[in-house]
Amino acid sequence: MYTSEVNALLTLMEGKKTIKELAEALGTTYARASQITQILVRKGFARKVDGGIQIAETAHATLLRVVAKRYDAAKLLTDSGEDVVIALLDSHDMRSIQEKTGLSYWTVRRSLNKLMETGAVTDKNREYTLVDDRDLQLFLRLWRDEKQRRLVESYAEVLYSSPTLILKRVPRGEPASGSLTAFSAFSRYGVVLRTVYDYYTQPEAEPSPEEVLAHALAISTNPVERTECAVYYAKNKQIIDLPKLRRITKRLGVHDEEIELENYVRNLTLSEPSLFLPWNEFAEMARLYDVDPEALKPPPPKDLLMELARRALKPLDLYILGGEAMRIRGLKMATKDIDIVVEDAETLVLIREVLLPLGYRELTIDELPEGDRRLNPSAILVNDPSPRLDIFVRRIANTLTLSETMKMRATPWQTSRLRMHILCNEDLFLLKSVTGREGDIQDMTQLARATGFNWRTVLEELKSQEKDTGKQLCTSLLEGVEAVQNRTGIRASILHQLENHVLDHTILELTRQGRASSIPEIKKYLDYPEYRIKSSIKRLTRGYPGGV
Repeated sequence: MYTSEVNALLTLMEGKKTIKELAEALGTTYARASQITQILVRKGFARKVDGGIQIAETAHATLLRVVAKRYDAAKLLTDSGEDVVIALLDSHDMRSIQEKTGLSYWTVRRSLNKLMETGAVTDKNREYTLVDDRDLQLFLRLWRDEKQRRLVESYAEVLYSSPTLILKRVPRGEPASGSLTAFSAFSRYGVVLRTVYDYYTQPEAEPSPEEVLAHALAISTNPVERTECAVYYAKNKQIIDLPKLRRITKRLGVHDEEIELENYVRNLTLSEPSLFLPWNEFAEMARLYDVDPEALKPPPPKDLLMELARRALKPLDLYILGGEAMRIRGLKMATKDIDIVVEDAETLVLIREVLLPLGYRELTIDELPEGDRRLNPSAILVNDPSPRLDIFVRRIANTLTLSETMKMRATPWQTSRLRMHILCNEDLFLLKSVTGREGDIQDMTQLARATGFNWRTVLEELKSQEKDTGKQLCTSLLEGVEAVQNRTGIRASILHQLENHVLDHTILELTRQGRASSIPEIKKYLDYPEYRIKSSIKRLTRGYPGGV
């Protein structure tokens, strides 16, 4: 609510007022007071009576009278404070409040500080809760429900809401505003379900394949519905943009469920098996939609690299990355492909000369799934049921380069004609943070838990790669680090520096694009405290982006 609305309500609590009296009390014009009155009437807080306006007798208006006597209503209900205090009915930590409200960290932090000043909110070990006040909590629930009710049809049930998005369901066939999404949109992508409800996203906007799945996960309440989401994912793996899906589920508060879903379809160990039906039941459902569930599993490990070593005609230098590097280190049971990077095209030619006679063939560009095209490997060699071999020449996943520091940190594993080098865990973590492949978050979690993992190495390699490639990679790394922290509680020692680094790069881009040239202009795009923006500018002018 706007401050003027809350002030008007506090004035009306003193007794009935005419529009003129209200205008004088608020220090505003008659026209503005009349406009505020109309808004409060629509919201059910006030009602018009002969010769004036007074507080309505609705449940939420009546409770507000009580609440306003105990707490500072202006701090409780104005601007972002209203969204945050309502979110506290269900969410209690910074991350979940951000996801629920769609607000930035600093906006939520400022709102929480104001709310704690009222005595309505307490903080214990960074867990934020409403005080044990039945009237306050009942008022907030009633007001939340009333706000939702005014936005949707009388027969609609709101399943998820934020300041920018409503997910709702209506009896099948009933008219509703918005766009079909979630289970109602599965049929567009080859998974036809018969539901008793139609599911909508509001405001109206055609949802992407990733949004359809994220919305379905957000409203799923049982293992059957989540397993149907898994079938949709398996059916549409080739068109789903995983990084985009992860960003959306993070905003909706179901990021952990999405990561579990990735592991579930591959029949890997789950943190919460009860989220889904047993895998064999998923497999039966998947076959109904022409999905081979066995093809989703990682193949058993086969020592393709040793075969390559036995048959190579010349000494070869290979750098092993991805899941195979983790398997060799005992951090992963199996991998469906083997990723290697070589230093020159001649080595790639030699690998082809060894493997093609053994039944391997090279995929054409038209055969590559969209996700693989984005990573731009120099070659992909396949020979079912053996693991697929993805080969990169110098540049990895169209993003990073095989740097001298990466090579120095790699662990050598040498045979007579094959010199293999296993990239270190820190470089594997950085690579997985920017590639956006299936299962990457789970792998990053395993890497971060490994003995001796050094966060500083990750940050130093990131900065070196950004300098060499000219690409801004820090945002992807920050998202990956936060995902690991949210999933496991592991706090990266570089988190604050990484946040500074992202802020610095963002300010640089705004100035280079001519979109901002002063602190007030920068604040239009970035919801950061002014002192952090000033600190960033100071670092940039001194030539130390991201801090030291």
